[in-house]
Amino acid sequence: MNDDQERGQGYRDGFAAGKRELDAVFCQEMAKLAAERRDMQMRAEAERKAAYNDGYAVGFTEGERAARLGGKFKSAPREAAERREARLDEHRARQLLQLCHPDKHGGSRAATEVSQWLNAVLKEMR
Repeated sequence: MNDDQERGQGYRDGFAAGKRELDAVFCQEMAKLAAERRDMQMRAEAERKAAYNDGYAVGFTEGERAARLGGKFKSAPREAAERREARLDEHRARQLLQLCHPDKHGGSRAATEVSQWLNAVLKEMR
């Protein structure tokens, strides 16, 4: 091997060693970040459960507990949906009937049953 080849080999060896060192540091940092993320998730979950369970202690309903948490979480309170009035006027029933008519759904059994139910509802409304 001549001097140029030896220098080139030394450069490659040094570069590979440096890369291995950087890779090891990177892996250590990623492991630390992953552990920190898990800890934060566990802490956040514990805080969420504690805040939610505080509502049980005072006797809040599920909706009140969720409202007390400030809507920070994705799950909408079921009671809010239950409080809404289910209004079905004749116009809305006709729209639904047009949308689910069996002719638009290849005569499916589900479409037929829903259409029959809507027709009965419309008949009661008149």
